[in-house]
Amino acid sequence: MSTTNFACPIVGLYSEALKSSNAELTANPEIDYMNPVMPIFDPKAMEARLHEELGDKFDISKSQIKAALAKAYAAQDEYRRDVRLKGEETLEMIEREGLHGIVLSGRPYHVDPEINHGIPELIQGYGYPVLSEDSISHLSESEKPLRIVNQWNYHKRLYRAANLVAKRDDLDIVQLVSFGCGLDAVTTDQVEETLKRHGKVYTQVKIDEINNLGAVRIRMRSLFSAIRERQNIGITSQQMSEPPVRVEYTK
Repeated sequence: MSTTNFACPIVGLYSEALKSSNAELTANPEIDYMNPVMPIFDPKAMEARLHEELGDKFDISKSQIKAALAKAYAAQDEYRRDVRLKGEETLEMIEREGLHGIVLSGRPYHVDPEINHGIPELIQGYGYPVLSEDSISHLSESEKPLRIVNQWNYHKRLYRAANLVAKRDDLDIVQLVSFGCGLDAVTTDQVEETLKRHGKVYTQVKIDEINNLGAVRIRMRSLFSAIRERQNIGITSQQMSEPPVRVEYTK
């Protein structure tokens, strides 16, 4: 059985859920609710689908769509380069100044200040540089073998970042999770296993349970205390066990 075709029901069907739960979207003739499936990772297919959905309706030519897509993909590539460059610069600063960095990992929507409740600023306030997992994930490969199916891009970069953190003494990771995401139940276990195999501390913050920063502040202080204690004792990161052999279900 292929392991590259599992779909997230939230990502795949959220637009359908919105349409079903809001009668105004279908009852109001002035609203043209469009929610086509778009293959954004295949530029050629994306170009064809956009023209199919928007061409006749908005009088947009294939050449216009092609030009717009070229600029869009170029902007996305430039953004990713900027993020990775900033991650590398931050790592260099950490090494140069003898600092300890915190990789704040999560999903793209966790970047929104209204969702993360200012946790990045809170960590920085204690003197710890903050990096996102996608700013450093290109510097490492995932631990192999992984015990889980590794097909989603956000998960892949999370596992690569966790493997990098596990091998460095100047980094630790804090994973932001949402209980509404069933896949986070898988990622948290895998990240924790990767870190613990190298004697590192795993810290998780459940975004959905935060009413104020008091509880988060306590969690962060506990992590920082553990980091200082490890530094004072002289504990360094080292692989303590091999990844377990993955047993695939075939029935």
